[in-house]
Amino acid sequence: AQSHKFRDSNHLERQILQLKAKGLSNYRIARELKTDPSSVHRARKATLRQLAQAKTDLSFAESLKREKKRQYQHKNIEY
Repeated sequence: AQSHKFRDSNHLERQILQLKAKGLSNYRIARELKTDPSSVHRARKATLRQLAQAKTDLSFAESLKREKKRQYQHKNIEY
């Protein structure tokens, strides 16, 4: 089970990204969420890093899948 802190953190990060996507500044987001702008900035940067890593991981997994498929096809051709 996820801890409350982890769930709350994910919820906050999601809210920050949604508000940023609407064009709000870090200052305005902080006012909306009753926190400070530096916390908004750190949370947004951390979330963007996590998203970039997830994209890299997904790309790697897809390349492994393609390679496995290629090996399977090559193996079936040999017989």
